[in-house]
Order: sequence, then C-alpha cells, then structure tokens
Amino acid sequence: MLWAKRLLTDTRLSMAEVARSSGFGSVRRFNAALAEHYHLTPSAIRRRERPAPDAGGASLSGAALLRLPWRAPYDADAMQSFLAARPLAGVEAWAEGRWWRTLRLQAAGKTHVGWLALSFDVARGECSAEVSASLAPALGQVAQMLRHLLDLDTDTHAIDAALNQAPLRPLPGLRIPGCVDGFETTVRIILGQQITVAAACTLTARLVARWGDTVETPLAGLNKLFPSPAALLAASSEEMGALGVIRTRTTAIKALAEAVLSQQLVLAPGQPLAPTLTALKTLPGIGEWTAQLVALRVLAWPDAFPASDAGVLKALGSIKPPRPWRKPRPGSLGAAMPRCASGMA
Repeated sequence: MLWAKRLLTDTRLSMAEVARSSGFGSVRRFNAALAEHYHLTPSAIRRRERPAPDAGGASLSGAALLRLPWRAPYDADAMQSFLAARPLAGVEAWAEGRWWRTLRLQAAGKTHVGWLALSFDVARGECSAEVSASLAPALGQVAQMLRHLLDLDTDTHAIDAALNQAPLRPLPGLRIPGCVDGFETTVRIILGQQITVAAACTLTARLVARWGDTVETPLAGLNKLFPSPAALLAASSEEMGALGVIRTRTTAIKALAEAVLSQQLVLAPGQPLAPTLTALKTLPGIGEWTAQLVALRVLAWPDAFPASDAGVLKALGSIKPPRPWRKPRPGSLGAAMPRCASGMA
C-alpha cells in the first residue's frame, strides 16, 4: 500500500499504471484499497501530497520520477566518483549533471527495457531517478536496485564511531557500492582481474558494442544494453579473443553465463552466501578475489573481504589488523563487517 502511495506522489504514471506497478489486478480494486486505507481516492492523494514541480528538477517527457531518501550521513561525492570512474560506453554515461544508465528487467513474466537518469540532492538528503515509461511495470525493482546500488540504507554511525580512533580516520557516510545486475557486475569483475579499472572498462565496452542489444534513449550515445548471458554464451571464443579478452577470462565468462542460464547460480542480494560462493568458485578462472568482490557488491554480504585487492591494500596501508572493524552477529558465518567502504569495490 505504501508503495502504491509513493508511485502516486512521486511519479507521473497514470492510475492504471500505478495499479499494475503496485500489484493490483484492476484499477477498481486499487481505488477501493486506497480508499479503505487512506480514506481518500488516488486522485485526492496525488493532489494533496504531490511535491512541488521543482522538487525533482526538470523531467523528461513520459518519465516516472523516483525519490529515494538515504540514511544520513551519506557521502554522495564518493558514490558519484565511484560511478564516474567506471564508465561503460553505450550503457552508462554522465551528462547534464546526472548518471544515465540503460536497463533490462523482468516483471510479470515479461522483459522490459529502458533507461534511467540519476541525480544526487544533498540538500534534500535523497537521490532522484527519472525512469523511462517503458520500465513502469518494473518500477519497484528499479527502486530496490538503486537502493542496493547506492547502499542507501546502511546505518554508518556505529561504523564511524569505531573508526574514529588512531591510526584510523573517520570517513563519515562512506558506502559500499552494490550493483545494477549481478551477472553484469560479475562479468565486469572477471574482466578486471589483474588489470586497471580503465582497461577493464575498455574490454567490457567492446563486449557491449559487439553483443549488446540496441535500445532507444533521450541521450546520444546511450544506446546499448549489457549483453545477456545467452548472448555471451553463444559468442565464439575466437571473436572474444579478437576483442582482447584472454582465453582464461573468456572461459570464465562463458562458464558463468551457462551457470546463470541453468540457474545453478543466482546472482542477487539475499542469496545464501556459502552455496553461492562455492558454486561460483567451481567455475574455471574464478578464485577467492573474484568471489569476495561478488559477495561484497552483488550479494551485499557485509563480511566480504577481498584481502588481496590492490585498492584495499592501498587504502589500509600499514594498518593492522587488515579488517578495521568487525561486529559479531548471531547466525552469521563468522563476524560481520558493516558495509563501510575502503575504496576497493
């Protein structure tokens, strides 16, 4: 019910689209449920609680607006820097002060493709995302994905308090980036093995240009979807090699695609850690570093720790022990390290 209200106040979707996106089988049932719960019609709720026109900035024609508040403190500059440092040509772009991204999502048994444009509003303590009308049936998924990607819900007060002691220094509001899509991020991690971030982005962009489906967006150059598991599994090893992907990486990507298609692997937040990492590490070319980064960014596992990562080692310097703060949590596989970023993700 709360999600239906958010769609009414935070988007420009029609009543029928809001009803579908919030899980109601018909507009009549939608109207009746809101009237019973709020004692107002959907139209009255929208008139009374819709934000002022400038609340989310200028909007694109037909786009839905999502407003996503974060739990303060939140280091928006660090998150924007992370996204800006990993551009994926055709799929992601920075333009007009916003981060743009193409998407492919499944909702109600159908595939929906489109785009979003994300901005950070520090004064309001929130992100806002304009989402193409084509993704209206999957707006709930888009909101959940963005909250995971941007790590909007972590309570950093306890983390900052524990780190506010020599030789550590506090980094208020620093978060661990999640991901848009588990398969995509795992492929990007594989391609980033033992090379720089820039080189990995270049290699990934070549795969996108060759096997990514085309999509229309309002932004020039933002016109590709990340290749699907089926597309990369069907790609020839010779052609991937010609694009600069070495054989071990090619083998790993194709094995990963096959495992995802067969549902041997489900790469999403909330999946069980131990069996997922075990299945991941049985694939050729995937070791502990790759598995830990997947656990951190894809599975949102707070105790993940890629100890050999160059970014981690650089950020920690001579600090010992290497894990700056861990808090035991009943039922976990060991102690839990809250999601405080160290710059390696």
